Order: sequence, then C-alpha cells, then structure tokens
Amino acid sequence: MHLAPKQILINSHIKLKRGLVLEEVERTIEEVEILIKEAEPKVEMIFLEAARDELLGIQDSAPQAAG
Repeated sequence: MHLAPKQILINSHIKLKRGLVLEEVERTIEEVEILIKEAEPKVEMIFLEAARDELLGIQDSAPQAAG
C-alpha cells in the first residue's frame, strides 16, 4: 500500500514450514523483511503474519513455504 509517493506499507500473511521453533520463525521473518527492504527501499513498514494453511485457504499446491 502506498501511503505517500515515497512511503510503502507491506501487510502480508506468510506460510512457514511446519515444525519450526520460535528462534527459526523469528530469524525467517527478519530475513523476509530484509529481502523486501533490499528489493524496494521505499518500504517503511512491514507487517507479516504467519498463519496456518487452513486459515489462509491454502492447499498443498501452494508455493513453497519460507523458513
């Protein structure tokens, strides 16, 4: 979402691999945020929410999970 010409907000659900421990989830989220900011420096705010498959309506044919 563009908040201003040079200000972008990202709000996204992400699918993580099953069985990750808390430290792995935190590290993965940090990595995703870094990659987003490297790809688009105008991104100022990032809100990522990890959700289970059934909450996202995702089936097994979805793109590979992060983590």
